[in-house]
Amino acid sequence: MTEPGDDPIQRKVHRLAAVQLISIAILLMVVAIITILQTGTMRDLSGRLATLEARLSEFELPPAERNALAIGDSSKEAMTAQAGESVDKRKERLANLHAALLSTSRRMLQNGKLDPVITSILLEELLDLQPDPAMFEPRAAGAAARIFLLAGFPEAGVQWGTYAMDAAGSPSTALTLAMAHDQVGNKTRALEYAIEATSGGDAQPEAFLLRGRLELESGLLEEGEATLREALKNDEIASDAAVLLTGYFLEQGDDVSARQTLSQGLKATPERRELLRLQAMLHLIQGDYTDCIRLCASLLQSKPADASIVKTHGEALLARGDLKAAVAAFERLVELEPDRAAGYDLLGLALLAQVEPERAAQAFARATELEPTAAVTWHRLGVALANSNNCEGALGALDRSLELEENQAEVHFARAVCLARLNNEVEAEKALVRALALDDSLIEKAQAAGIFDELLAEHEAGQENDAEE
Repeated sequence: MTEPGDDPIQRKVHRLAAVQLISIAILLMVVAIITILQTGTMRDLSGRLATLEARLSEFELPPAERNALAIGDSSKEAMTAQAGESVDKRKERLANLHAALLSTSRRMLQNGKLDPVITSILLEELLDLQPDPAMFEPRAAGAAARIFLLAGFPEAGVQWGTYAMDAAGSPSTALTLAMAHDQVGNKTRALEYAIEATSGGDAQPEAFLLRGRLELESGLLEEGEATLREALKNDEIASDAAVLLTGYFLEQGDDVSARQTLSQGLKATPERRELLRLQAMLHLIQGDYTDCIRLCASLLQSKPADASIVKTHGEALLARGDLKAAVAAFERLVELEPDRAAGYDLLGLALLAQVEPERAAQAFARATELEPTAAVTWHRLGVALANSNNCEGALGALDRSLELEENQAEVHFARAVCLARLNNEVEAEKALVRALALDDSLIEKAQAAGIFDELLAEHEAGQENDAEE
């Protein structure tokens, strides 16, 4: 006879009951978890909605938008309706508020007025969101892209601008994308969008400036010059185009075109500092040192810490032979830019010209620390050390210069001088022969040195024998 506890039917019933109880427990746990999550979501949405509505109420939204969004509606009916909203309804209302925020920011941009408070709201609300076609209309998304760009978030500008461009492209959005890609370093895409931004009849003038600059930076020199020449014809951007184009001509060594372009720019904006700075550089390049010094002095009166002008001023003083003033200018330059090698290099040149080789060597040494791969600076350090009667130190600097750039006739000649002073005639002869092989005009300098008479006599005899053969 079977015991009750051993009845297989009862055991099966008990197992089914246990499974049902476990299933019910799991279901209750899931429901509890969902309820907790929904409660948290509701609280989060409620907090975001309340904060955003409160901040948006500070602005003069159009009545239709204000009524549609119930912003500032504190009636009992409105409060009751909002309290009973579902999660989906609250998400929809938050999306509508985002849309209103974008719409308001777009109008501000169109009116040339961008309120910093609403900009901060926009950044807080939208920076972590993805552009959603079902939520944001393209023009508003394009405005968001521009605001992100202006606020220093070019990556977000690319993201939102790309959505706006894909949804409904326009020259304005293309320009925003070109600027954003330019800022993140994607020059190829930036140029593509800049070209697109200038392709329509309603292109914005600044698009031509960006396109021209990007073309020059990309090595499309003829295209860039043509684009900027076209921009010069537009009074609104003629001054900016003149700055870019004049700088380009100066880099190309085309002083005539630089002067012509600069004249056009100064005609449009005669007091623009950037154009006057370029004019000072042009004076320096063309040897008009007095005019350069006068213009730089005038510019420094209004902005004495302008390192670029201080540099040009010092270079003009040095070129004119005003050594004491040049040294003072370059000392000021290294104060303004203590971590840049150029100022120390120029200071060293001025001190060398003023026959202060020890101080010059200190300046050049600092320049080599800041820019250790500049062969010319190592050469100058070697010359300064040689002039300070430190020929062994000079040879170290000159050797470093030749390691960086082998075929420097002047450096080989300086080595020959140092070696001759150290009575190392064999190595001095090798260095001198190498220097003359690279530049035979150095023979006059060797003759003037007065320490290579025997070597030069042997060199000339060798040349005569070569000629006879």
